[in-house]
Amino acid sequence: MISILIPYKDEFQNLLKVLQSLRQQVYKSFEVIIVDSSATPLNLDSELLSELKIVIINRIGESIFPGHARNLGAEIATGHYLAFLDSKTIPGELWLQESIGQLKSSQSDILIGSFLSVEEHWFSRRAKAAIFGNISHRSIPGSLIKKEKFKFSGGFSESVRAGEDIEWINRLDQMNYKITHSESDAIIYSGLPKNLMQIVKKWHLYSMENAKVNILATQKSIYFFFLLLFFLYAAYRWNYIFTGGNWDESPLFIPHLNTILWVTLVGLYIALRSFIMPIIKKEPLSFLLPFNFIIVGLIGLAIDVAKIPGRIYGFWKIFTFRQKL
Repeated sequence: MISILIPYKDEFQNLLKVLQSLRQQVYKSFEVIIVDSSATPLNLDSELLSELKIVIINRIGESIFPGHARNLGAEIATGHYLAFLDSKTIPGELWLQESIGQLKSSQSDILIGSFLSVEEHWFSRRAKAAIFGNISHRSIPGSLIKKEKFKFSGGFSESVRAGEDIEWINRLDQMNYKITHSESDAIIYSGLPKNLMQIVKKWHLYSMENAKVNILATQKSIYFFFLLLFFLYAAYRWNYIFTGGNWDESPLFIPHLNTILWVTLVGLYIALRSFIMPIIKKEPLSFLLPFNFIIVGLIGLAIDVAKIPGRIYGFWKIFTFRQKL
């Protein structure tokens, strides 16, 4: 028996798509536990409730974050294994069968799922090119773990809206859990925001919440920040360092250095966000040209700017934590 845990909040049509996909699973020995923190109670067809063995935990109107919801579901789960989905991740019909087979054959404690992003809306499709592309990404939705191993891990952090998945996986790694990764892209993610304001809001919130628990990402940002500062300092000082102050006589003197530096940096960033990163993520050049690369680059810029407060907050948390030590 596998217990599938689904946090749910006010996305009824998306949830129906997930449940309909679960009806098509080849592997049939499972139950579905939905933790509902919507504004109004979830009302599902009685036939669907019975067919999928759906149990609903009603936490109507409460502020239940995804990690907390999964922990609540795990408390009443009757399955030997726990599997995770959310209302925007649609599993293929072989998801459970392939996952349980790979988990057993690898003799691992947990199988980390993976998803592909699929978007049809005009804006969301271009946002996908800037964010996910056409490559698979590891995720908690689609993952499978032995129930006793989940309980021993202490479960997910309940106090954050996002980033609890990364913190949990890092914790499992530190606890020497045997972790394997899904060999198939059995999960489809569809649900990116349909306008720029929602994208900015989503990634700003994610960066702030992620900074609370993902210290490793913050440390990487700090290293990159100081490396960039060193590069800018060295570039600005080029004419002083390598000409010895004899600008007119030295062949190493570079005129208009500041202009060249900033044009180069801006150009590299535009190329990175508009072309290089999407192509690495297997977005076809035929999609980016002739004009989509501009929109993709602007969305990437907006996301990077939206993440800045979270990065600053992460710096501050590390700084204050070390001061306390």
